[in-house]
Amino acid sequence: FEAGARQVWAIYPRERLAYLYDSPVKLRIITDGDDLIGGDVIPGFQLPLARLFPPALPRDGSSTTNGNA
Repeated sequence: FEAGARQVWAIYPRERLAYLYDSPVKLRIITDGDDLIGGDVIPGFQLPLARLFPPALPRDGSSTTNGNA
């Protein structure tokens, strides 16, 4: 923020979430069910956070393929 940034996005693909900093002490956490919104920094920007990540595996960790190559 010392360099003039008005907002910082830290994206964590493994956890499927993002930290949005509006200041060094103001943090919002969004998950892959939320939208990343540019607010007054990037007016009109809106992106479902899930689009940044590969499709989620089923909760049991099994693959959705049938094993055939």
